[in-house]
Amino acid sequence: MRSGFIMWGKFSRFFRFYKRAVTLHSIHSPFLYQFIRSAFDLDRTYYPFLAIEGLREILGASEQKIGIQDFGAGSKTHDSSVRSIQSIVRSSSSGQNKCHLLFNTVHFFRPSCILELGTNLGLATLYMASTDPSTKVTTVEGDPSLFALAKAHFEKYNTNNNIIAVNATFEDFLNKAKRLDGYDLIYIDGHHSGEATLNYYRYFSGYDTNEKIVIIDDIHWSKDMEDAWRTIREDMCFGVSLDIFQMGFLFLMPRFKQVEHFNYIPYKYKPWKIGLFG
Repeated sequence: MRSGFIMWGKFSRFFRFYKRAVTLHSIHSPFLYQFIRSAFDLDRTYYPFLAIEGLREILGASEQKIGIQDFGAGSKTHDSSVRSIQSIVRSSSSGQNKCHLLFNTVHFFRPSCILELGTNLGLATLYMASTDPSTKVTTVEGDPSLFALAKAHFEKYNTNNNIIAVNATFEDFLNKAKRLDGYDLIYIDGHHSGEATLNYYRYFSGYDTNEKIVIIDDIHWSKDMEDAWRTIREDMCFGVSLDIFQMGFLFLMPRFKQVEHFNYIPYKYKPWKIGLFG
């Protein structure tokens, strides 16, 4: 019964998103148009992808069990605190398409410093760090078991040696960090609570002198997360937001004097939006 309510809730949230979504043909912002054209081309592959996807395959076959100390909103598919690595890869690790999108985003914007809140097994971290050896990626994971696994993966697969791994809760890290305005791109993936997401956003939104990109994962994971995303968009004084259902992008850039919000969907899911049917 619980899973049925979850599925229905997710379907209804997607339906509301779909009704408002536009295709690339309807986006008139040159900045956003170029970003989508570049970052959402997920068919391109780069050399680092091979090793990282090889690691994903190894982890996806691992039946090793570890204890999980969840600091977030929990899992919708697992109630146990002991889980196999295989199940973590399937349910909570960033998928291949999402990782490719993150890689393309970093490749497009070339940020010098990235902050990731929610390392998990480190697959998305490796993707972002592999774009450029000069890009520094700080990644924060609260769970000691996941952190140990991810750190071992970084030591083996991060040939650029440009990842700084921190074992701490997000709150502890943010409270102790000296220069939150030093990050050009922030990826929040780990604490799927609306209240927590709002708190993390407010840590960064006060720094309005530097251009910043904030990516929030699973913004439609629950009604609570949807409400947080809506509040964040209403709070923006400048910039552009992009909702692709799986995640939300905030381009907090003072050069955009007028706030704009877009729900984006590939045109193959709304072919009438490219003028084929009037």
